[in-house]
Amino acid sequence: MIEHMEKIREVRPLKRVDSFFGQLVGFLKEWSVIGVAIGVIVAQASKDFIDALVRGVIMPLIKVILGVSNLTGWNFTIGQEKFDIGNVMSSLITLIIVISILYYLVRRIMKRYGSDQK
Repeated sequence: MIEHMEKIREVRPLKRVDSFFGQLVGFLKEWSVIGVAIGVIVAQASKDFIDALVRGVIMPLIKVILGVSNLTGWNFTIGQEKFDIGNVMSSLITLIIVISILYYLVRRIMKRYGSDQK
């Protein structure tokens, strides 16, 4: 009986299986989900800023230069189909600004941290 009791003492407890929350946190860390989520939030905030910049500064400047009062209202009709050129131009200007800013930032980051590209 004493031998049996000693064997029981030698048995180590089973390794605790992580809870669902522990497994979830492990998954988030392993797949860098938190970093991606932060990146998405920053990207959305940047997009909102650039949209406001285009609507509030750049489009009014273009309106002054072109001498029009409502650029987003530019459209034409063929038959019964309306082509909304003003909104397309506004989106194109936003896209050009986003691409330019990204190009500038990525180029600076790559230059600073030793990328092979020049």
